Amino acid sequence: MEIGLVVRKAIEVVWPGIKHRLSRDLLAGLMILVSSFTLVFYVETRYPQIYGIDGPYYLLQMKAIASTGWIEYPDPPLAFYMLYPFYLAGGTLGVKAAVSFYVALTSLIIYRIYRHLGGGLCAALLATLAFSASPYTLRLASDFLKNCLGLLFIASTLLVYSRERSTKASTLMLLASIWATALTHILDFGVVCLMSWLILVYTLIFDRSFQGSVKDASILALSSTATLAVLFAFPVAVGWDTGKIIGFVNDLMSTGYGVSPPIAARTFPIALLAVLAGLTAALSQLRGLTAGALAFSSSVTLVCMNLPLIPPSWLFRFQLMNSILIPLTAPMLLFNVKNRTVTVLVMLAALAMSTPALAATIPRLRPSIPQSEYDEIKTLGDLLPEGSKIVVPNTKLYYWVKLLLGDRYVVLKEPQPMEPAFIVLEKTRFKPRPVVRLKPIYIGHHLDVYLAPPKPPNPIGK
Repeated sequence: MEIGLVVRKAIEVVWPGIKHRLSRDLLAGLMILVSSFTLVFYVETRYPQIYGIDGPYYLLQMKAIASTGWIEYPDPPLAFYMLYPFYLAGGTLGVKAAVSFYVALTSLIIYRIYRHLGGGLCAALLATLAFSASPYTLRLASDFLKNCLGLLFIASTLLVYSRERSTKASTLMLLASIWATALTHILDFGVVCLMSWLILVYTLIFDRSFQGSVKDASILALSSTATLAVLFAFPVAVGWDTGKIIGFVNDLMSTGYGVSPPIAARTFPIALLAVLAGLTAALSQLRGLTAGALAFSSSVTLVCMNLPLIPPSWLFRFQLMNSILIPLTAPMLLFNVKNRTVTVLVMLAALAMSTPALAATIPRLRPSIPQSEYDEIKTLGDLLPEGSKIVVPNTKLYYWVKLLLGDRYVVLKEPQPMEPAFIVLEKTRFKPRPVVRLKPIYIGHHLDVYLAPPKPPNPIGK
C-alpha cells in the first residue's frame, strides 16, 4: 500500500492534475506512444540491416561496450549506453526498436509540454504529429541516432522549465536534462543553450515584476552556460566534440563559402512560416510568459538553424533540428483559436501537407550498402587468411568490413609500413584503378580485393 501511494504521488508530481484528466490524457498518451513507435519502427525495419553511413559504427560501439564496458571511438557516450540494453536483447533489431521507443517517448514529452502550457488537446496532438511524422525526425532516426536521441533531452529540459517550479528538485532535474543533452550530442546541446539564453532575454523584456519567471529563466540559462564552460574545460567528456563548435565558428567567419540554393530554398520558407506562427503566439502572450518564452526561443532558434548564410557543410545538419523546432512553434498558433472545427481542419491540413514529404523521404531511408554487398563482405572471410590485415580506404565500407570481419582480421584504413595487406575497394567509389600495380585476389560484383606489397617506411624527416 505504501509503495502504491508513493508511486501515485510521484505520478501526480510529474503529471499535475492527473486525477481530473486521466482518461482523456491517458488515452491520448497511449495513442501517441503506439502510433509514433509504429511509424518509426515500420520505416526502420523495411531492411534487415541498420540504416545510414554511421549505422555499422553504432553497432561497433555496442560490441565494444559488450567486451570492454566502454565505447571504442571517442564520442559523447550517453546515446550508446541508452541503446546498449536493446542491443543485448535483440541485436540490430533491438537498436531499431530502441530508436523507435525514444522517438515515441519524445513525442509524449512534447505533448506534455503543450498540456502544461495550457494548450488544448488539438494543439498538443498537432505538435506530436508534426514531430513523429516529420521527414526530419525520420532522417535523424535512420542516419543520425545520437542526434535523434538527444531530442529526448531537449524536450525533457523544456518540460521541466514549463512547469514553472523553482525548487531544488526541479533545478536538479533541469541540470540532469541539460547534462544528458550534452553527453548525447553536441548540436542538441547547442540548441538547448541558444534556447535557454533566448528564454532569458524574452523573460527580462516582458516580465516587469522580475520575480518568478525571471528566476526560472535565469536558472535555465545559467545551468546551460555552466555546462558549456565545463565541457570546454574537460572536452574529453563529450569525445572532444567541443572542437566542432570552434570549427563551425571558423567556417562561418571564413570567406569563399557559397550557399547551396536547393537546400536553402527548400527549407527556409517553410521555417519562416513556422516562425511567424511561433512569434505570433509569443507576442500575444495569451497563455502566459512561459508559453511566450518557449514560442519566442523556438522561433528564433528555428531561423538560426535555417539561415542561408550558414556554410552548406553545416547547414544540412542544422536543418535536421527542424524535427523538434517546428513542433514547438507552429502549433502554438492554435492557442489563440477557440473554434474546435477550425483546429481539426488545421490538423487535417497539416496531415495532408506532410504526407507527400513523408512519401518522398521514406524510400530514401535505407542501409548504406545493399544486401548483396553485405553478403559479399561476409564471403571475404572464406577467401582471405585469418588474422591478415585488410585495408579499407572508404570510410563507409570500412565500418561494415570491421563490423563483419573485425573479429578475425585486422581492419585498417591505410596500409602500415613494411607489412603486406589486402586492399578492399568498392567498384563504384574508386575510378580509375590505383596507379600502383596490385595483384588481384578477388573480383566481385561490388568489391575488388588486391594484395598490396609491403609499404616502405617514410624517410626520416618526412
